[in-house]
Amino acid sequence: MTGSPEERLSPAADLLYGSLAGMVGMLFQFPFDTLKVRLQTQPHGSAALFDGPLDCAAKGFRHGGFLSFYKGLSAPLIGAMIENSALFVAFNHIQGIIRRNADLRDPNAPLSLPQLTLAGFFSGALVSFILTPVELVKCQLQVQDVMHWPSAAISSGGGGGGGGGGGGGVLPPHSALATGGVAGMHTTAAAAVGALGRSSSSSSVGPWGVIVSTLRTHGVSGFYHGHVGTFLREAGGGAAWFGTYELVLTHLLARQQSARTAARPQPPQTSSSSLPPPLTRADLPTVQIMLAGALAGMTYNAALFPADCVKSRQQTMEAGRGFVEVARGIWARQGWRGFYKGFGITVARSAPTSAMIFATYELLSRHAAF
Repeated sequence: MTGSPEERLSPAADLLYGSLAGMVGMLFQFPFDTLKVRLQTQPHGSAALFDGPLDCAAKGFRHGGFLSFYKGLSAPLIGAMIENSALFVAFNHIQGIIRRNADLRDPNAPLSLPQLTLAGFFSGALVSFILTPVELVKCQLQVQDVMHWPSAAISSGGGGGGGGGGGGGVLPPHSALATGGVAGMHTTAAAAVGALGRSSSSSSVGPWGVIVSTLRTHGVSGFYHGHVGTFLREAGGGAAWFGTYELVLTHLLARQQSARTAARPQPPQTSSSSLPPPLTRADLPTVQIMLAGALAGMTYNAALFPADCVKSRQQTMEAGRGFVEVARGIWARQGWRGFYKGFGITVARSAPTSAMIFATYELLSRHAAF
C-alpha cells in the first residue's frame, strides 16, 4: 500500500480487494453500528428509550429478533464495499500525486508519515461524497423499527417514548413524529409517547422506499443532508486511520528489524553488505497487521466522534436543520455527553472490524497481487 511504485497494486486490484475487505468488515460490525445509531438518535432525559448499549441490545432482540440488528444492511454493505475500495484507490493515487510534487531524492523511497496522513485526509474527504447518501438511508432504516415497537414496552425499564429533544429523536425524516410540531425542539415526552403509539401501526419501508421518499420530498440534495458531519468524520478519520496504521507498522518493522540484526552474528568488520536486508510489511505476521488495523480503527472512530453523532441526528430527523443548529441543540440539552452517545460500543467494535479490513486487504495483496 505504501511501498515503491513497482510494488503497488493495480487500481483494479485495489478496487477488488478493498471491496472484499469492506464487505467482511461490514458484516461483522453492522449490529454494533445499529446500536450506536439508536443510542445516538434517542431523546435524552426522561424520554430516553434505552439505559445503555446492553438495554438497547436487549430491547432490540426482544422486539425484532437478531435479524433486526441487520435492518438496512443492503445499502451500507454496498456502501462499505464502495467506500473501502474507493479509499484504498484514492489513498494510493493521492500518494502518487504527492510523490510527483514532492522533492524526493529517491523516487522509490516511501513517503513520510505526515505525507501519508495527508493522503489519508484527502482520500477520506473524497469518499465522503459517496458515503453520505448511503449513510442517510442506513441511519433511517436502523431507527425505523424503533418507531413500531409498542410505546409501553419501550418506556419500561426507564425512559419514555420517542420525541424530539437535543435536535430530534429516533425518527425517520418523513414519519408522523418527524414532521410538524411534534418533532420540534420543544416536544414534550407525553406528546411523543402518544404519537409513537399512534405510529406503531405503520409499515416499515426498505431502502428503496427511503430513496423514493427522499427524492420526492427533497430531491437529490436531500441525500446530502448531514454531509458536513460525514465530511468531517471521513476526512479527519481517514487521516487518523491511515496515519495510525502506517505509524504502528513502521514501529513494528523497526523493532523486528532491530531484533533480527541483533540476533544475527556479525563479522569483525561489519559492512553494509553483511547487514540483513530491510524488512517489508510482507514480512510481518498477520497478527501484527491486525494489531495495527485495530489501533487504526479505534483512532478513526475516536478522532471525530461528535461529528458523527450530529450527523446521525441530522439524518434521522426532518431535513432542513443544519449541522451547527443540531450541534447547538445537543449541547444545550445534554452538554458534552450528548456528543458521545454510543461512543464506547463504537470504539470497541471498530478494533476487530478495522483489523479484519486491513488483514483481508494485506493478505490478498501479498498472495494475489496483480
